[in-house]
Amino acid sequence: MPTMPKLISAIWFAALAFFMAMLVPAHLPENMEGMSMGYFPHIIAVIGALVGWHFVGPKARDTRSAMIGFGITSSGLIIAWSLLVFAGYEMYRGSLRLRYDGPMDALVNMFGIIGEYALIIAKPDFVIAAVIGGIVGGWLVGAVGKRWS
Repeated sequence: MPTMPKLISAIWFAALAFFMAMLVPAHLPENMEGMSMGYFPHIIAVIGALVGWHFVGPKARDTRSAMIGFGITSSGLIIAWSLLVFAGYEMYRGSLRLRYDGPMDALVNMFGIIGEYALIIAKPDFVIAAVIGGIVGGWLVGAVGKRWS
């Protein structure tokens, strides 16, 4: 059921995810610089909105400290789901080019891709943006939940 905390949570975490996605190109290695972003930030924003709506929004009546924890956890979930989605897409593209010997080889390679992508984004500005954005988002959704729930 739609509620104001779910809506605010979806909007906040979509915006946070979009912002974090816009930080990624600055950290790409030299062989990936200049790549077109395409729909990358928009897909990440959709993931952020879904995490906000389904994970943080329903918990909006909890305590302030719990909401801050849920916000930080949501930032982590956005990162984890984004890594999984884009590594899965890279695995799919590789399988169309017949790079893998079988399905297990493809899955093992997918987790290698997740590791590579995680190293790309494991930079202080990205981590700080995720943590501070999660804290503010959790606090905001908690305040909205106390006001309108």
